[in-house]
Amino acid sequence: MARRRPARNVGLGVFALAMINVAAVISARNLPLMAEYGWSMLVLYGLAIVAFLIPISLAISELGTAWPGDGGLYAWVREAFGGRTGFLAVWAEYAQNIVWYPTALSFMAASFAYVIDPDLATNKVFLIVVMLTFFWGVTLANLPGVSMSAAIGTVGTIAGSILPAALVVLLGVLFLAQGHHSEIPFSGHALVPEIQVNNLAFLGGIILTFTGMEMAGFHARETPNPGRDIPRSIALAFAVIVLFSVLGSLFLAFVVPQKELSLVSGTMQLFKSVLDKLSVGWLL
Repeated sequence: MARRRPARNVGLGVFALAMINVAAVISARNLPLMAEYGWSMLVLYGLAIVAFLIPISLAISELGTAWPGDGGLYAWVREAFGGRTGFLAVWAEYAQNIVWYPTALSFMAASFAYVIDPDLATNKVFLIVVMLTFFWGVTLANLPGVSMSAAIGTVGTIAGSILPAALVVLLGVLFLAQGHHSEIPFSGHALVPEIQVNNLAFLGGIILTFTGMEMAGFHARETPNPGRDIPRSIALAFAVIVLFSVLGSLFLAFVVPQKELSLVSGTMQLFKSVLDKLSVGWLL
């Protein structure tokens, strides 16, 4: 008798799948890094989008449609190059979290410090305690399964990434509308990045900020129609990621002086600076 295949969980729609990708790629912690480069960030972003984000989005869309089974990245690489290479690929995908988690968690802890006391953003003991609490908290919250994970990811991405980016743009517009000058005056020369070895290495760093689009492939079997849903979710995620990254970084550069930008708490610096100047600092 033929084995009966388990029923497919169809709990993830296009929007939820897109938010998984968005959550894996974008973060407000990246905005200060790009804001330091002023107007030239537009050229650097353009190069990274054309050279990496567009090709990887098209590739993931095709692979997720053609091989929508369990395993995502592992299944795709195994199909092309065999099991050992597939294992190596998924191990690399897992191992990069050793670097990614401390970076993301330190930003979360520094942002949380502004709820209590901004001075705590530089307190190492506070940062470590909060980072470990967040880490184990989300681990326990994700144990019930992918439906719970998707719900947390969707709400968290909208509230913790998309909403702050929208607020960055809104506050920047209000800041300029009140007659304050931009910290990065526009000129044609300002658009041209300096050609240095350090900037070439930095371009590699920008490309790395766009990694994570393959996340949708790991959840292909949780969607009603992978052939339709994965390409649509990739397209939606692409649009959100580009708008978030470019506009958020640009308006942050408008408001916060370059020398005052902090890679850990730069976004919160923007909120504090602009809200204070608008006489509504209590909103922080």
